[in-house]
This record gives sequence, C-alpha cells and structure tokens, in this order.
Amino acid sequence: MDQKTQLELFSHAVTLLGGNTATARELGMNERSVRFILDGTRRPHAGILEDMAKALIRRADECREVERKLSPAFAANLTEAQEKPPLHDGKQRLGMRTKRLTPDQVAHYERAFGLKD
Repeated sequence: MDQKTQLELFSHAVTLLGGNTATARELGMNERSVRFILDGTRRPHAGILEDMAKALIRRADECREVERKLSPAFAANLTEAQEKPPLHDGKQRLGMRTKRLTPDQVAHYERAFGLKD
C-alpha cells in the first residue's frame, strides 16, 4: 500500500472513531500526535496502525451490540405499541377508532357524486 492511501484510510478511521480527540484518547496518545499523522508531518508506525485496527474492531463490536438491542427485526426489542401493526392509514391502534359513515351518509354521498341515481 502506498503512503497516501494509508493516510487516507487512517484519516477515515479517525472520523469513524469520532475525531482527533476521541481517537487520541482511544489510542492512548495526545491529540497533537494524531494531527501530525493526519497532516503528514509524522508517519504512523506499525504499532499505531495495530492500535487503530483494534479500536475500530471495538467500535464495530459496540455498534453491533447496540444494533442487536435496537433492531426491530428482533421481537424482544419492540415496545408494546410497536408489536401491533399500524392500520392501513398509518394510525397506531391506541384506542383510536376510524369514524365510519352511516348507510344514510353513504347513500347521500353516492347521490352527490353521481355514483347512484
């Protein structure tokens, strides 16, 4: 891999970890060292790259854990209201009822719109 590509990947990893400060904290280094790597003043050595890889794996594991607790694909993650499917008009079944027309009102609208003589 060339140095430019490695620096672009390192920069992307810094963004994924939450920026310079969060990355410095995660890697156990000061923020200035992270900036020096990002601006090309210093090259990251293999140990920093290894620590970055481990930090990304930890973040991915945390994200996966939260996703599994949040995803509606797992029935246990749904609230009581979410377990009931919505009505066709998007209203949740929370005791709300759709107002129905009486037969007289239906007949009135049919005549008004010329649907029935």
